[in-house]
Order: sequence, then C-alpha cells, then structure tokens
Amino acid sequence: MVRDGKTRGARGVERQRYRCFPKNGDTPHRFTPALSRLVVNHGDTCPTCATHRAINQGDTNAARGHRFTAAIAAQALIQLSEGQSYGAVSVWAKAEMDRHSTHEELASPLSGRAGARQRSRAWRLAADWVENFSPVLFEPWAAKRRQEIIDLRACNMKDRPFVALLLDDLPIFAKSSQGMTQRQRFAVIAASETIVDQNTGGRTTWLRLLRAFADHSTEAYTLVLDELGYVPDLIIADGSKAISSAAAALAERHPDQPFQLCLSAYHLRQQLARQFARLTSKYGFQPGDLALRLENWSFIESDFSWQTWWADYERRLNAQGIPETARPNNWIRDTKPLVDAQMPLFDEFAVVPRSTGALESTIFRVVKPSLSGRALGFGNLERTNRLLDLMTLRANGELGTVASIVAKMNADARSHGGYVPPVRSIADVRMTRSLLDDTVPVKLVRERGLA
Repeated sequence: MVRDGKTRGARGVERQRYRCFPKNGDTPHRFTPALSRLVVNHGDTCPTCATHRAINQGDTNAARGHRFTAAIAAQALIQLSEGQSYGAVSVWAKAEMDRHSTHEELASPLSGRAGARQRSRAWRLAADWVENFSPVLFEPWAAKRRQEIIDLRACNMKDRPFVALLLDDLPIFAKSSQGMTQRQRFAVIAASETIVDQNTGGRTTWLRLLRAFADHSTEAYTLVLDELGYVPDLIIADGSKAISSAAAALAERHPDQPFQLCLSAYHLRQQLARQFARLTSKYGFQPGDLALRLENWSFIESDFSWQTWWADYERRLNAQGIPETARPNNWIRDTKPLVDAQMPLFDEFAVVPRSTGALESTIFRVVKPSLSGRALGFGNLERTNRLLDLMTLRANGELGTVASIVAKMNADARSHGGYVPPVRSIADVRMTRSLLDDTVPVKLVRERGLA
C-alpha cells in the first residue's frame, strides 16, 4: 500500500489517497481510509507539539461524510463544555478548517452585525457534534461510575464505603411577556455522588449527572434516579414533595435495597428559621436560645440534641400561647418524621455528609456560569442533555486533552466502519420544543415503565 495522490473536496480541503496492491493477486485499487486524513506536505508540523509530521500523520476526519477533522470537533466540544455558544463555536470551527484549504482567500470569524448573523446561521454545526460525539465520551464514563457503585453496594455495609447521593436543581428563568417578572423556562436537576470511607472518614465526591426538564417534578426526579441505575445508601436533598415522591417510588421498585432519604441540614435550618420568622411576625413568638442553637448547628449534633431542641420548641410554643392552628402542622406531619428517622443514622455513621453543600458549590461554580447567557435559546431536550453531559465530564476533569478525545472519537467511528449516527435524528417535530414541554417527563416515565 502506497500513497497515491490527493482528493480535494468542494471547499478545497485535501485528503490523502492510497493505492493498494493485494498480495493475493487481486486487481490493484485506490481508496481513502474509513477515517480519511489531511494531506501532510513537506515541512508540515504538528499544531500541538510543533514536531515534524510523518507523511501518514495528517489529522483524521471526524467521520465518513464529515468535512471537519476530529481534532477541530474535539476542541469544539471542549469549548461548548466551557460555556461557549453553538454559534460562536461553529464560526470558529469553519475558520479553523478553512486553514487547511488550498484556496488563497481564507474565511475568518466576522464581528458586529455580520458576525451575529453568521453565528445565528452556523449554530447547527456545533449542535450536530454534540449530538454525535457527546455519547461517545460520556456513556463509557457513566457506565464505569454506575458499575463501581453497584459493586460497592453488593458488599456488607459494615465492610465497605458509604454511598451518598446528593440531589438539587438549578431553575433557568426567562422574563415574562411584560418584561418585569421572571418565569421558569426549564430546570436542570443535578446529582452528585459522595463515597465515604467509614474507617478514615475520607470523602470522594464527583458530579454524576445533569438533566434538563421543563420542571423539577416527581416525574423528572424519577427519570434521574432511574438513569443513575442503582440505589444509594443515602439520598440527601431539600425535602421537596417531588423528591420525596420519586424516592418513595424508587423504594417501591427496589424493596430489597433499603436506603434513607434525608433532609439536607442547610434546608432544615432554613425551614425552621422561616417558621420562627412567621410566628414572630404574626404572634410575637420569642424563640430565645432556640435561634442560637439553630444558628450554630448544635441543634443537630446528634439524635439527642435534635429531640431535645424540638421538645424545647414545643414547650415554648405552649408557654407563649401560640394557637394550635398557627403551628407548622403540615411540616410536622410531612417533614419531621424524615428528620427523626435520619438522625439515628447520622449517629451510627458519623462521617456521612449531612448537606448538599458540595453539590450546590459545583452548580454555582461550574454549571450556572456555563449556562449563563445561552440557556434561553435551548429547546431540544435530548440535545440539551447531551451538552450537559459534556459539562459533567469537564466538571470531573474527564475531557482530558484534544488528543485523548480524538482517540476516543476515532476508535468509536472505526468500530462502525467510519460512520457515526445521522445528525438531527433527535430533532423535535416542527413547532414543538421538547425541553419546554412539561408533558414530556410524564410520557417518558410511562414509556419506561416507571409509573
């Protein structure tokens, strides 16, 4: 097999062609590989390490039928995970690819109104890459994480690390038609895993899953818990009815794998502080040292401290003549039993996390900045979640280098004869936007047999 000239696409990009002389005597033939390579000319150097390139080391194509190289697509995926818009990344990629063309007049990103128009037309290129290549990078990593947890849960709890799942959400708001108030456009549900060594108290936490839905309903949380693919030892959340209902459904589906749903300590303190504020405003309630014990967290140092604090709370309500109808009866009925049940567990396993603070920090440090300024343009559910998968990988340091991403893309494409799934196969029906449709989670729950 020897090099045999070049092929040139419509935009002047040259790729290497080869000639094969079969040893079995078959007729010689010309071909380009499943993943064709850019032509390497004399004196060409690698754009990453600046070393001279061998004649067969030109950048591979992203896949059959794709004009762009895998290296450009990989860099684009990194930029998208960092918060760059589809349009800006697409314009950059087209200009970068034009550097490999043979015509003299090279394209370049435009500025001002012309640049804005170009970006608005070009966004589909980057969106297509998210659709094609995000699963190639995310699914093997997610499967590995899932299997690790399943293997841990198969051991006796006394002899293994503790698995805690933290849940929270990030609402994405848009201005109303009047331009004054804000309405929720969609919500991003976040899940992180914390593995706790019961002997040393050491913790390992990573962002595990980001999923966007029209709302943060019971169905949305049910889908998230199902996609994780396992039952943790502990679920820590804000105590919303949606999460409680989804957790109850999870327990019903897996009666042989018990777990504890816990109210995050931060949200517990916030809820009790709001009770004080309402009772003080309407009835002049004076909490005394209850507020101090709430502020310094001593009210939940142990099961005993919690029960003592609550008994003191009830005594003061009685002593100050607060009417029964004014007391937080719904909270006492729905939420207090959850707190009562979790405190003995915290006494037994003192090293487990008690709050969603680690997850909230990741949401506001990594996820929110990456969505700021562009999330209002999202409308397709599946594509948005594939973009969130890239953000999840970046948050965990799993995107790596351009070279490592290219290697994964090339290996996947070659395993399918150089092809990747057709683009826009997850497009919405005309005039619909699946991300913003609150009936979609309900339909998905039913389709997956989770209802």
